Amino acid sequence: MNKGTYFASVFIIIGFLMLILRYILDVKFLDLKPEELWPFIVIGIGLAFESIYFVTSRNPSFLIPGGMLTVSGIVLLFEVSTNWEYAKYTWPMHIFSVGISLLQYYLFGFRNKGIYIPAIILIMISFIFGITSILQVSNIQLDYGLAASITIILLGVFILIISKNNKVTNKEQ
Repeated sequence: MNKGTYFASVFIIIGFLMLILRYILDVKFLDLKPEELWPFIVIGIGLAFESIYFVTSRNPSFLIPGGMLTVSGIVLLFEVSTNWEYAKYTWPMHIFSVGISLLQYYLFGFRNKGIYIPAIILIMISFIFGITSILQVSNIQLDYGLAASITIILLGVFILIISKNNKVTNKEQ
């Protein structure tokens, strides 16, 4: 993905989020008080880290704090906009921000499986926590033993797939 495509994607995603928040969830950004604008600072710092890499194409380690701060800043902006009403549901997004930042580092930086695997695990964990948060609110009883077992099985399958891919790649060399 080139720089222009990346920045265009970021703006498109932010625009869609703003439309969804304003017209579906009835969250009005322009109605924020000045003391509620601090998440924009977090987002700005995150985007500054992101742009350092995408402008210079050097030192992809700037993507890690950039990704974490940008995603967390967007979540915090949503929380401030909704008066922290949904914080009990959105907290897994902070774990997701770490996974996304590591995935960015893997995709644009060094293609090291030592970065890729933790990124995918963190993203999966955030989705699992997010789903359990939603299920608890919906009064659906979740068997945590079953959920833990399925998660461990899926993690094992994921590791097997990765190890098979490594063996195929090593044999081809």
